Amino acid sequence: MQNEREWQAFCREVLRRPELAADERDAGNHRSDAARAEVQALDREAVAPLTAAEVVARHDDAASAYSRAPADGGRGLPRPAPARQPAHAPVDGRSRRHPP
Repeated sequence: MQNEREWQAFCREVLRRPELAADERDAGNHRSDAARAEVQALDREAVAPLTAAEVVARHDDAASAYSRAPADGGRGLPRPAPARQPAHAPVDGRSRRHPP
């Protein structure tokens, strides 16, 4: 979460635990470091019984940033094309700009 508004919306809409937003242990910017494992566990617990569509809907309701990881871990994504060589790149060891 980038700010308190996002944290409160996350607690309310995604975790369905609005009381966590007021918990002193989770207050302020230190939350991201000090309570990361606890928040991750609460998040896993909250979304475990949900379908992917329900999880997406909760994040949409909270207006939180999220991404969807492909089920295959990205192995099915297209690979980027090789970089094109600029026009002045050497060909057969000779420069196109300065022939031998």
